[in-house]
Amino acid sequence: MTNQVHSPTPASVRPEGTGVGQIAAALLADASLRVYGLVLVSVALLYALPILTPEQLRDFGQFDFDLVFLPVVLIALTYGLAAIPDREERVFWRLLTVAVGFWLLVLVAFTLVPDSYWGNGWRLATDCLYLGYYLSFLLAVERRPHRVGGNEILNAERWLKSIGTAVLAAGFLVYFVFVPAAFNRTLYSTSLPSFHLFLALDTLIVARLL
Repeated sequence: MTNQVHSPTPASVRPEGTGVGQIAAALLADASLRVYGLVLVSVALLYALPILTPEQLRDFGQFDFDLVFLPVVLIALTYGLAAIPDREERVFWRLLTVAVGFWLLVLVAFTLVPDSYWGNGWRLATDCLYLGYYLSFLLAVERRPHRVGGNEILNAERWLKSIGTAVLAAGFLVYFVFVPAAFNRTLYSTSLPSFHLFLALDTLIVARLL
């Protein structure tokens, strides 16, 4: 009597490629990802087809590229937000949404305001909007939704760190932007104080993430 070798049943061995197909189906089921793919293809066609002149493509890449994709980021951040059960995680994603909203407002200002009107007043306004972006991001970091538990000590720690972060960021704005804008407008018009503000806030973000 010969030994019989039974072939594996479908339940014990999954056909090769099924996992990839399931992942692809899950990605395609995401509405925000489909919108992103549509926008990505549209932008690729702008570069592949002779629709815009080289100068227009250069301006699009420098100024308008992010303006096209940031609304998609906002859609992705808000899509399915109400279904998240944890309150702290919902607050985290809402703060990131607000941050991207401030960034989008800056890009809209850059796009709509003519260069002839772009003086220190508009620079000051965009610096304040950038502070809104950075501050919202920093406050999102301070929520730390991965920390389990909602006891009073943890909540008090979050609030104290959030208040301290907001005060420090506002101090950066006054020191690096408001003071030069008020007392040395020539220096402020070079955008160097704004660069120092962004560098200080970037350093603060890195420090809070470490």
